[in-house]
Amino acid sequence: MGAWDEAVGHYRRYSVEQISARLVAAGCHPPQVRFYGWPVGYLLEAARNRIAARNQAIGADTAEERSASSGRRLQPTRRLTGAAVRLGTAPFEVLQRVAPRRGVALVAVAQRPN
Repeated sequence: MGAWDEAVGHYRRYSVEQISARLVAAGCHPPQVRFYGWPVGYLLEAARNRIAARNQAIGADTAEERSASSGRRLQPTRRLTGAAVRLGTAPFEVLQRVAPRRGVALVAVAQRPN
């Protein structure tokens, strides 16, 4: 957990095993958990933590409010900027396949039976 996590209201981290177990306990099968953010995510994480550490006023009063607005912080606001970011990150999405067990974050996908 870093300064950015605090600024945006994050209050827990999961391992692959923990998130898989929670999904199974919720009735979801089969959970697929993947890492993402290697290698550039480590640089972005360090930059976000430095920004948040300098600006402790970032965010709302409660962790819930900070978490609800976290997806909008430091995101491109214009369509062209978003396209440029997607284009710039595309090589790193391919590179992630070289190190599928490394990254700064997890994405979990599962289905719950009807």
